Amino acid sequence: MKQVPGGRYRDGIWTCPVSWASVRIVRGIFGDDLKVDDTVAQWLWHEYENRVQVAMADRGKAMDPSLEVQYSHVQGLYPYQGTGSRFLTSAQSSGLFDDPGTGKTVQAIETLEELDAYPALIVCPKTAKPTWRREFSRWAPHRDVVAVDGGAGQRRKLLEEEHDVYIVSWDGLRIHSRLASYGSVRLSDEEKKPKELNRHWAAVVADEAHRAISPKAKQTRALWAVGATADHRFPLTGTPINDSPADFWSLLHFISPEEWPSRSKYIDRYCAVSTNMWGSIDIYGLKPSTEAEFHQLTETRFLRRPKALVLPWLPDKTYETWDVEMLPAQARAYKQFEKDMESGTGLALDNLSLSTRLVQLASATLDVTEDGGLRMTKPSSKIDALMDLLEDMNDEPLVVFAASRQLIELASTALSEKDISHSMIVGGQSELAREGAELDFMAGRVRAILMTFGAGSESITLTRADTICRLQRSWSFRENKQSEDRIHRPGLDSNKALIIDFVAPGTVESEQQLAALDEKAARMEEIVRDRRALLKLS
Repeated sequence: MKQVPGGRYRDGIWTCPVSWASVRIVRGIFGDDLKVDDTVAQWLWHEYENRVQVAMADRGKAMDPSLEVQYSHVQGLYPYQGTGSRFLTSAQSSGLFDDPGTGKTVQAIETLEELDAYPALIVCPKTAKPTWRREFSRWAPHRDVVAVDGGAGQRRKLLEEEHDVYIVSWDGLRIHSRLASYGSVRLSDEEKKPKELNRHWAAVVADEAHRAISPKAKQTRALWAVGATADHRFPLTGTPINDSPADFWSLLHFISPEEWPSRSKYIDRYCAVSTNMWGSIDIYGLKPSTEAEFHQLTETRFLRRPKALVLPWLPDKTYETWDVEMLPAQARAYKQFEKDMESGTGLALDNLSLSTRLVQLASATLDVTEDGGLRMTKPSSKIDALMDLLEDMNDEPLVVFAASRQLIELASTALSEKDISHSMIVGGQSELAREGAELDFMAGRVRAILMTFGAGSESITLTRADTICRLQRSWSFRENKQSEDRIHRPGLDSNKALIIDFVAPGTVESEQQLAALDEKAARMEEIVRDRRALLKLS
C-alpha cells in the first residue's frame, strides 16, 4: 500500500483518496486478491459511466482526423477542434497538449462555453493576453472579459469586480495567490495567506502550462492553489515535459490532485531511475512494468494530437545542419577552455554552465569586461555564416533564434551595418515593443526578426517566413520545439518549413548537445506517443 499515491496508514488501517487512479493502482498491485465492496463498486460504476467511458469515446473521435462531425455549436472551427473541445468537456478536467499552432486557445474557449464554466481564470504569458481577449471577442463575444493589468492596486481592484473571464499573467498569478505546499518547502506567513485569486473558480485554464513543470517554483504552487477548489482545470501546452517523465507530475497534480497527490510515489511507481556517479538519481524514462498502467490512467486526463495528424496540408519540417567552422581566435580559446576544464584550473562552474560557456566559445569571441565578466564579440563564425545565408536568400524573410542575447545583439549590429531591416524580441522588452516587432515582421516592414529562445519561442506567429535559422540550439528540447512552430502553423503560405542549425563541428554542439536533445525527445515521445498515433492512422 506504500506504492499507492496518497496512501496513508493510521490506527491499523490503510486509506487512499477516492479516485479512479487510486482504484486502478490498487487493482494493479493486488490483482484478483482485491475485493471491492458495494459502496466502492457503486462509486466506480458512476465514475466510469459519467466520465471515463464518455471521455474515452470522445478521445477516440478526437484522434480520428477523418471524422467530419462538428461537435461545436460555433461555426468556423476545424473538425478536430470541435472534437478536441468535446473531449475536454467530457473529461471535465484535462490537459490539452496538441502540437503548437493547432489552436488550443479556441478549443479551451469552446469548452468553457459547453460547460458554462464561469467565472473562469485564464493564466497565460503577459504577451498572450491580447490574443486571449481577441479570441474571446471572436468566439464568445457575449462574455465580459477583463485583462488584469496595471499596478498592484489597479490589479486588485479589477479582481474585486464581477466579470465572466479574468486574464492574468504568470507573474500576476504568483503575486495575487497564496502558494500551495510542496514537500519540505517552507512557506512564510505571507505565502500561506489567501489573496485575491484564492476564490472559487468554475474553471482555471493554464496557457503555456510548461511554465508550471517545476514543483518548487512559486508560479507552479500558485497555480495549484487557485486550481484547488475549481470545478474544472485545463492546462494547455504543446510541450508537457522538458527533461523526463517526472516533469509530467506537476501538470497531473494540477489536473487531478486527488489522483496524483505524491510526486515521490509517482516516480517510484512509473519512472525508471538510476544512480549517477555523484550519488543522485537520474530518471531516464517510464518503468516498463507499469508503463501500460500509466497510459491507461492518463488517457482520460490529456489529449495530444500532432500536426501531421490534424493539419496534414502543412508541409513537413525539413532540417539542415550547417557546419560552421570556428575562426582561429575562437578555436584557440575553445581548446584552452577545454584544457582548463580537464585540469580544473580556476573553474567553479556547474556542468550546465560549463557547457553553455563552450557553446558561447563555439559561436563568437569572448572578451573580459571591466567588471570581470565575459562578453561575446567579433570575430564570430556564426554571424559571418548568418550574413552569407541572408545573401543567398536574396530578399526572402528570415527568423533567427539564439540562446544568447549577446549573440542576437551581435547579429543586430551586423545587419544594421549592411542596412538589412530587422526587428528584435529579447527579454526585458515592454509588451508594446514586443508586439511591434512581431507586427513589423508580419507586415513586411522588416526582412528579418531576431529572437532569444526565452523571449520568442512562445505565443508568437511568424508565418510570413518559411525558414528559421538557429545560430545556437537551446539545451531545452521544449524551447527548440516551440521555436520551430513559430512558422510551422496555419497561415504558412509555402510548400516548405526549413529549420537550419548552425553547428561548430568537433565541439559540444555537435556531440553532447545533440545527444542530450535526442534523449529528451525520446522521453517526450514516451509520454505523448505521437508516432503511435500516426502509425495507428496509417
